[in-house]
Amino acid sequence: MDPAKRVVTMLPMRELWNHQGVLQAHRCRDLDFRAIIDLLQTTEIQFVIADCGQPLRWIPPAERFRFWKEEALGRIVAQEKIILDDLPDGLGYVASAWGKGIDTPIVLLEAHH
Repeated sequence: MDPAKRVVTMLPMRELWNHQGVLQAHRCRDLDFRAIIDLLQTTEIQFVIADCGQPLRWIPPAERFRFWKEEALGRIVAQEKIILDDLPDGLGYVASAWGKGIDTPIVLLEAHH
């Protein structure tokens, strides 16, 4: 299948891909709000949004702060504590760090709505 046409079919994600194919990256750890703030302050990261039925949405590293402030801030939830009614527009993200074999650390945000 053409990687550009591939969509997310289930969460949690087991692999990540881009227009070139499957990445040699794996889930390292779950992240909470504070851990993401720490990463934003110490390193260049790339956000990726996984939403069932949609292609992965890659946020360019240069846009990470804008994305964080405008779209992700206030929506980070723990997998076991998802209460959509308490979130803006009923949308929450479960966050995880992905790495190994990639240049820029990835923060994957799995959408729940």
